[in-house]
Amino acid sequence: MTAIETLKQWFSNLKKPTQEQFWAWLDSFWHKSEKIPMASVEGLDKLVEGTASAEQLSNHLNDTQAHKVLFDKKVDKVEGKGLSANDFTNEYKEKLEGLHQVDISGLLPKGDYTGTAQDLKKQIDYKADKNHKHSWGDIEGKPNFSESIISKKFIKEGSSDEYLLTGGGGQISKADLVSSGMVISGRNYLLNSNRFISSGILVEGFALSEEFKENLLDKKLVTVSCYIEYNNLTAITPKGRLGCELVISFSDNTVLYLGAWKPVTTSDIGKSFSGRLSNVYSIPTDKQITRINFSGLHIQCQATSFKIGQPKVETGNKATDWTPAPEDFDFYKEQVDFSELKTFKNRPAGSWGIRLGGGGGIYVNFPANSSASSLEFFKPNWYPATRIGVRNSVDANRFNEDNGEFRDLAWYNDVIRAGVKCSQNTTLQKDLQNQVVFVTNDCRIELNQIQNMGSVSFRKVFDYGTVTFICTGKNIIYTGDTTFTGKKGSTAVVSICENDCYIDIRNI
Repeated sequence: MTAIETLKQWFSNLKKPTQEQFWAWLDSFWHKSEKIPMASVEGLDKLVEGTASAEQLSNHLNDTQAHKVLFDKKVDKVEGKGLSANDFTNEYKEKLEGLHQVDISGLLPKGDYTGTAQDLKKQIDYKADKNHKHSWGDIEGKPNFSESIISKKFIKEGSSDEYLLTGGGGQISKADLVSSGMVISGRNYLLNSNRFISSGILVEGFALSEEFKENLLDKKLVTVSCYIEYNNLTAITPKGRLGCELVISFSDNTVLYLGAWKPVTTSDIGKSFSGRLSNVYSIPTDKQITRINFSGLHIQCQATSFKIGQPKVETGNKATDWTPAPEDFDFYKEQVDFSELKTFKNRPAGSWGIRLGGGGGIYVNFPANSSASSLEFFKPNWYPATRIGVRNSVDANRFNEDNGEFRDLAWYNDVIRAGVKCSQNTTLQKDLQNQVVFVTNDCRIELNQIQNMGSVSFRKVFDYGTVTFICTGKNIIYTGDTTFTGKKGSTAVVSICENDCYIDIRNI
């Protein structure tokens, strides 16, 4: 037999095997017509080891005792009985014989239930699940609720607004609650109270709700509170206290002071403090109230820094956290006459309609949060071109430099607008100051409406003819030509200073 590697060399590409090489190739393999000797089959000798010979197999088949042990364990079929695939041992037989009869008369009857015990267990587990929810329609024997319940209002039968329901289902009257010493309101009756000061006094801008004034005697108890903070107290002068105060005057000339004060003494020097302080006061019901006034926030000592503010006036004897008065959210106010804007008043933030002649305008006020001043806007009518007036008010003595008048704000077009034409006799208005007037033909122009320090430029756009300037009540001073009679392109500049009207003409 020739090695396979040698055969591969003989039959590689471009080789021409000889007859001897072809025969050697055929002799190296078994032909299908040839029988392969057992010795030539690798591993066959081990495969047949331990197998029985023909003689041994014949003897086994004829041996009646060959499988005696197994046949001794077989179960013989009994007439009238069938055999089962399950084994039933002596152990199982003893357990079965040990069972006793059980009384099932006390158990629930199965009724018409057709499922298995396992199915029943699953249903019981489902119903017992704490997360399982029953629909209202699934509940039998449920009570019939009134329309109040259906409309999401829970009303106890026989209850009234004079009683409060308790958690155990009982009730307590408001009168008993008051006599027990606990009255809670929470409603802030002091308007525009979300303000702070860091020095001095703030009186302006506060107002008390009309509801508080009208019903104060019915409330009986009033709580006044204020936020107070100071760092490093340095002196207790002038009065050794800081806080806020409400003052009530009565017809018998007596006065009740309701304050939320933080008193300080020399022992507090060098110390700091922060927090809300409150006091509760009883209102005499046998006296007639003539005046109620909130006297403001006060700092009457000295420290490195202060922060006093957010005063609160509420009924009851329980101080609650600061909240704004409901009126503070009522931005839109009533309609008033224009004359109301001529005198100083502490107004809350808001918008008023203004009656003015046959029409009306709008007034908007924004009080400052940390001072007594306010920024006010006024528009006398609804025409888009009408200027918006503005003023800053502090108090009656410092209304502003214009004695309460509003100053007009200029539109953007007022600053960058183009010039105007003049084709007839006219009185030049102040809103044309600092502009160029193009004169198209002969005319007379009155200049006395130009404001002090104001100027106007003129240019003739026609030849010859005369443009006459008049400035009633002022001295006209010509600084060049004395008549405006030049050709097209001639210019004139008019300026007002105090009582003099300067006219600079350049004719061409």
